[in-house]
Amino acid sequence: MGRQRGFKLIELMIAVAVLGILASIAIPSYGGYVNRSKRAAAKAVLLDAANLLERSCPSGSEAFVDADCGTLSLTQAGARSISGSGTVATCWQR
Repeated sequence: MGRQRGFKLIELMIAVAVLGILASIAIPSYGGYVNRSKRAAAKAVLLDAANLLERSCPSGSEAFVDADCGTLSLTQAGARSISGSGTVATCWQR
């Protein structure tokens, strides 16, 4: 009997199984890497936006105070209030 060339079916099945095991490890790791990089990019964008708002919006004594509404306040629970003589509903809609 002459020398046979090529792969046997069992060798091919073993190679496919090894590739499947490697893929099952590599794909979730790559997904985690992508999520971490997107999270870092989003954090950088949000920090840039916060810095822009801090530079462009007045704060403290420079803030605009409406004569009717006064100063608008918001509590941790989400309750809205005003220090002026207007109504809460009209002042918070402006």
